[in-house]
Amino acid sequence: MMSAYSRALANWGTTGYGPMLSIPQHTLGLFAAMVQWEDALAYRKLLLEFPYASHGLVFCRDQDGGRVSIDGQGRPVLEYWPSERDRVNIMEVCFPKQGFVNIRI
Repeated sequence: MMSAYSRALANWGTTGYGPMLSIPQHTLGLFAAMVQWEDALAYRKLLLEFPYASHGLVFCRDQDGGRVSIDGQGRPVLEYWPSERDRVNIMEVCFPKQGFVNIRI
């Protein structure tokens, strides 16, 4: 996958844990497939925003884990919720303290 990555908040050099931000390459076709459909006019307006759009993914190597058990039918049961410190790490990438910059070129 062609992406740009930022490990600025990852703390991998100290703790080995933390979030990484990935900004994947996307095309108009991929963007059109991801845009929510309400009606034709709203869809068109969203597609006209494509030149100004960017998408980000947050990958977090969490410090605290969950649990996987097996139910009576032999199926896995996942019990997981990010811990408070992992949620703080994820939110810092999504909502930086210095705020967002909205630039249109």
